[in-house]
Amino acid sequence: MPPTPGKRRRFPAKPLQPLPAPAARPSPPAGGEGAVGASFALQIVNEALREKGMPPLPQHAAYVPSVSDASGLPPDADAPQRRRPAQPLSASIARILKGLEAKFGADPSEKVFSAWPEVAGPELAARLKPVRLENGLLFVSARNDAEVFEIRRFHQRALDARARRHPAFAAVRQIRIVCERYAR
Repeated sequence: MPPTPGKRRRFPAKPLQPLPAPAARPSPPAGGEGAVGASFALQIVNEALREKGMPPLPQHAAYVPSVSDASGLPPDADAPQRRRPAQPLSASIARILKGLEAKFGADPSEKVFSAWPEVAGPELAARLKPVRLENGLLFVSARNDAEVFEIRRFHQRALDARARRHPAFAAVRQIRIVCERYAR
């Protein structure tokens, strides 16, 4: 007879089998670090391999060099060739002060707007006008969508490069070119 929908078939329950007793493992040695801990781990791995019928690993697989001569210092995680070279403290302070000046100094939009013709060049300065500076974004307006497309396509990279080099544009992280009707 077919099973009715929504009802589960019940199968006869099988008697539960007891779990096999875990193999006796050796207790770890005192300390458990360095070469002693590695040889203990190798001993456990070799026992597991023997149970599966596989050959054990050789003793040198657990070699850990001694760090007792490091005078208590932790081993170096970064290789020396991957580290950045040290910078003078004055360079770090100058970088921090430059960021703070840009963030909390006088209104940076005045400096940016006055330096715009120098950064944009005569051709782009005639076609683009800086509108506002918000959170590091300088909004610049063009007359129509065609000019926006042309300037973004052919002049944006050069304009960004000149702005990055100019000291008045330290507070500007991106220049956004928008159409005049959307600029406000």
